[in-house]
Amino acid sequence: MVTNLSNPKALVFFGPVFAQFIRPDMSTTWTIAVAVILVAMSVTWFSSLALIVRTASRWIAHHSGAIDSV
Repeated sequence: MVTNLSNPKALVFFGPVFAQFIRPDMSTTWTIAVAVILVAMSVTWFSSLALIVRTASRWIAHHSGAIDSV
């Protein structure tokens, strides 16, 4: 979470998202709901990415001999 918050690209992405969905007259409940949804999206994305990388690394390790030959 700290890495994502310190990433300028993430700030550029989340800034317009918050500006679009959160208004000053909105309730605190809605503001928290939007924040929870964004956190859930981030967790889902990074978890999926980690699983894909793990699967790819296993495939690469299994086929390393052929990869080296090529």
